[in-house]
Amino acid sequence: MTIRNDHFFGKLRLEDATSYPTMSLVDLIELGKISGPKHFTAQLRRLLATSTELVVNDTRSQPSFYELLDCMDLEEVGIVYLNSRHAPHSALVPGTIECGLGLVEGVIRVCPTWTAYNSAHAEELAKSLLLPLNSRKLTGRTIVGASREKLFCAGESQIEQVFKLVKSPYYSGTHGKIQKYVDLASKA
Repeated sequence: MTIRNDHFFGKLRLEDATSYPTMSLVDLIELGKISGPKHFTAQLRRLLATSTELVVNDTRSQPSFYELLDCMDLEEVGIVYLNSRHAPHSALVPGTIECGLGLVEGVIRVCPTWTAYNSAHAEELAKSLLLPLNSRKLTGRTIVGASREKLFCAGESQIEQVFKLVKSPYYSGTHGKIQKYVDLASKA
């Protein structure tokens, strides 16, 4: 791993295998709060123009994704990608999701530990990923998985579609608390 200094983002880690810069979600949000949506998004675009991808890591299963979205000029996000990725604790967790925010110059890959292998994590996924996408009107620009199918607008169909991506079935009876986020998303 090497380190690259950037005048706005500071020290960016470059993973040897990909050479894409990486940084923490918390650090990225702090910069976004300071600079404002237009300037922050312009800086992201500048960085993506040279690397085409920024990997944003967070070890939490309920990251502050909505804060990142609030820091950005969402008109610049042309497409949102939801993809499965290898779970860090694959013996315990069947799968996790990453969310890519596609700008003209490249993709910001947000990689927390979004999963649905139990009801608590399933609720966190609904609250910290699906609710922000719905409330910020990004579902119409969201595609899911390798099949690149469009994300359902809201409701149980949307939850089932995303749970399938993380290899966890959705049961309305056992995932009861999620229903309130399904209802909120439907009203967004």
